[in-house]
Amino acid sequence: MWTMGWQATGRKRVVVADDDEDWRQLLAALLEGDGYQVEQVADGRELQTMLEAAEASGASPDLVVSDHLMPDLSGLEVLAWAARNAPAIPFIILSAFVASYIRQPALDLGAAAVIDKPVDTKVLRARIAEILAKTNDN
Repeated sequence: MWTMGWQATGRKRVVVADDDEDWRQLLAALLEGDGYQVEQVADGRELQTMLEAAEASGASPDLVVSDHLMPDLSGLEVLAWAARNAPAIPFIILSAFVASYIRQPALDLGAAAVIDKPVDTKVLRARIAEILAKTNDN
């Protein structure tokens, strides 16, 4: 559950959004081991609510890693909201169904990456580091 509790640690802040609790916790643990501050949410509505509150407080995450298929709102629906309301937050969309009907709309909405499930965690972690390094340059 998101706590709006980003701590002033100087670490990059990543949100992991996925309704699969085991996967979400595994990814969060790996990213925390990589030095990121991680918040977890379990569905699209929770992700959008968290992003709205974060934007309002000026404490937006540095990156969102979101599953495409989640309860309440899909990752694409939240990405569409973010494209209008929080365009500076990079998104990585994960999907077991990465076909053109998901990949191209996600990229058109500004997704930094669209990655197939099952996810190779080494590839995902490298992509996260690459995206966050680019945000440091801007």
